[in-house]
Amino acid sequence: MQIKAYAKVNLFLDVLDKRADGMHNILSLMQTINLYDTIYLNFSDREHFETDVKFDCLWEKNSIKKAIDTFKRLTGYTDFNLSIRLVKRIPFAGGLGGSSADAAAVLRFLGNTYKIPEKDLLMISSQTGSDVPFMLNGGTAIVSGKGDIVEPLETLQLNIRIHPQNFQLQTSEMYKFLDETQRKQRSSDEPLKLYELLKTGNNIAARDLAFNAFEQKAFELFPLLKKLKSTYSAMPDCIFCLMSGSGSSLFSVLKKGA
Repeated sequence: MQIKAYAKVNLFLDVLDKRADGMHNILSLMQTINLYDTIYLNFSDREHFETDVKFDCLWEKNSIKKAIDTFKRLTGYTDFNLSIRLVKRIPFAGGLGGSSADAAAVLRFLGNTYKIPEKDLLMISSQTGSDVPFMLNGGTAIVSGKGDIVEPLETLQLNIRIHPQNFQLQTSEMYKFLDETQRKQRSSDEPLKLYELLKTGNNIAARDLAFNAFEQKAFELFPLLKKLKSTYSAMPDCIFCLMSGSGSSLFSVLKKGA
């Protein structure tokens, strides 16, 4: 069986308060994009994982492994093993949700196989990882809570170009910076406003609302990233350029036909 795990970008991302469980509440407008990992998997007599790139993460800490274990624990379907080969195309630690996409794709496969109701699969995904509930169905959605509250919207048809970087930002450090910084949070209605502007083609106003709370620290650490954003933003076909997630990938939303 071959499945695709699609990446995402954050068209809007604000980080709210820190929760009692150590996670953070967020407010985001998320969009899946046509960049994906390919996963080949079959049922097997033993668990096996391989990939076409070097993985620093141990299998025991891999998001796919967590997805499988969480599925087994919460459904009671434990009498199976998977043989998995991952062809990785989504950049590591680029803010594009690659590991969450992989976990969600495997959960969707298991959910279909074992006929798990959608509401139960969403609950399983929320216990697997922050972006996994959104990645389960993708498209366009306003995402809040710790990433477990997903409000699907009619999918935007956007022309998006990814600008991957050759360095990584540590998500934990980025959140720590926000915890220690006094800043004004954006209005809670801005993600939906941005969605409506993009849907109706109001490009100038959309550019003013596109936002990522992590950019301030990322640009502090890597001034070149700020320069690159300015360069991409100035291109005639660009509506806006933004960093996705906690970085380090930039992406441009381009005018139709660009």
